[in-house]
Amino acid sequence: MTVFWSKGYEATSIQNLVDHMGVQRGSLYAAFGDKHNLFVEALRHYGETVITYHLRLLEDPSRGLSAIRAFFDELVNCALEDSDAKGCFVTNTTAELAACDAVVASELRGSIEAMEARFFAVLEAARAQGELAADKDPRTIAQFLVASFHGLQITSKIQRQREHLETVKGTILAVLD
Repeated sequence: MTVFWSKGYEATSIQNLVDHMGVQRGSLYAAFGDKHNLFVEALRHYGETVITYHLRLLEDPSRGLSAIRAFFDELVNCALEDSDAKGCFVTNTTAELAACDAVVASELRGSIEAMEARFFAVLEAARAQGELAADKDPRTIAQFLVASFHGLQITSKIQRQREHLETVKGTILAVLD
């Protein structure tokens, strides 16, 4: 996963994978069939580990809008701690392969839909509690937050200053006011 995450699909060679995994080429093929299958498994693993880890902040919709703020706070902190500026594997893969690989696009949709569903549940709860204005559409805002998540991930790959990322985050979160 880390090799694909760092280099992307196209730039990762079988030799890169063999070297990183410490296995023989034949073992890699026997276990995964080919590079593409290994990539899809790496993407699934990322979703099950990294994405799930970040979504934990949105598990309890009753936390309301503070959960969304905490999610984006963590996003900025993780981006600044990412010394290699890898960004998000899902975001990177969406940019690289979503338009030309149906299998990968399906995997990506799963991660994106899971994030949107979590945002939606929190926003619905916040609206029910009077924390989010009644005229705000939770579905639209959830979609906006997912798109903003990906935009902030891309931005953090080239803008490494906290002040810049905090300003962007603040603009994103203004939709909640």
